[in-house]
Amino acid sequence: MRTTKLQAWCESIIEAGWLAALIVTPLFFNVYSSRVFEPDKISLLRTIALVMLLAYLVKLADGGRAWLPPGGEEGASLPQEAEEAGASWPQRLLQVPFALPVILLVVAYLISTALSVAPRVSWWGSYQRLQGTYTFLSYIIVATLTAAHLRRPEQLRRLQHTVILTSLPIAIYGVIQHYDIDPLPWGGDVVTRVSANAGNPIFLAAYLIMAFFLTLERIYSSFAYLLTAQVDEQGGTVHDMASALVGGSYLFVLIVQLLAIFWSQSRGPWLGLAAGLYVFVLLLVTGLRPRNYRLWTGVWVGLGVLGAVALVLVNTTSLGEPLR
Repeated sequence: MRTTKLQAWCESIIEAGWLAALIVTPLFFNVYSSRVFEPDKISLLRTIALVMLLAYLVKLADGGRAWLPPGGEEGASLPQEAEEAGASWPQRLLQVPFALPVILLVVAYLISTALSVAPRVSWWGSYQRLQGTYTFLSYIIVATLTAAHLRRPEQLRRLQHTVILTSLPIAIYGVIQHYDIDPLPWGGDVVTRVSANAGNPIFLAAYLIMAFFLTLERIYSSFAYLLTAQVDEQGGTVHDMASALVGGSYLFVLIVQLLAIFWSQSRGPWLGLAAGLYVFVLLLVTGLRPRNYRLWTGVWVGLGVLGAVALVLVNTTSLGEPLR
C-alpha cells in the first residue's frame, strides 16, 4: 500500500503530537492559574490528544493503514496478516499485543462513569486533579497512536532524547529548590522535599525515574562505543571526541536526575528506582550474553529472590523491628 502525501503529513502530525506531549506535560506549569499544575497540564494534553486523533481520522479517511506494519511500510503487521488469513475484525485486533487489557480497562472506566453517583465529575475529573474518564481516554489515544506509528529507529531515538532533554531542566529546577534559591513563592516547603515542575515530590521522582533509565541506556551505549577499538588507516587508535562529549553530557543529566530524585525524599520512587536498576541489569546480562551469562543470570535472579524474601521477613517478623 502506497502512502499519499496527506497520509505522510498526518503521520508527521501524530509523531509531533506524542513528542509535544512528552515535552509539555512534565515541563509546563502556570503560577498565575488557580491550580498551577495538574489541570493546566492535563488541558494541554487533552488538546494534543484531540489533534492527534483528528490527524489519525483524516489519515483513515484517505485510505491509510490503521496500524503500521513493523519495520515500516515494507513489513506486514499482525492485523494485516490475520486479515489475509480470513480472520474477523475482532480477531485481528486481539492479535495486537496488549490490546485486550487496554480494551477491558476502557470498558471498566466507561461502565464506572455511567454508574457513578456523579457522572459529570467522573467524566471531566475533579477540580483539583482533573483525572476523569475523558483524561484517561486522552492517555489511551496518545499511547495507542504512538504504538501504531512508532516503527523506525530514528523515531525511537527522537522519543528517547525528548524525554532526556525535557527531564534536565525539571531536575535542575529541583536542585535550585533544594538550595533555596527558587525565585517563586511556593506555599509549602520545597527545600526539604523538592517538587519542581510537578508540584508534588512523589510525582516529580516518579517521572524522573522513568527518564533515568532512558538516560542510563544512552550512557551505556556511548561508553560501550568508546571502549570499542577504533583503528584508522595507519593502524592507530581513533579517539572519538564527539562521542566522549555526548557520553559526558548524558552522565551529567543522570547525576542531576539522581540528585532531584534523592532530594524529593520520596520512598516509593526510591523503591521503584531500586527495582528498575535490578531489572535493567537483568536485561543487560540476558541481552548481551557475556561469557557464562547463564551463571551470571542465575546469580542475579537468586539475589532478587533473596531480596524479596528479606523484604517479606523485615515487614512481617521481629527481624525487621530495628529497621522499622
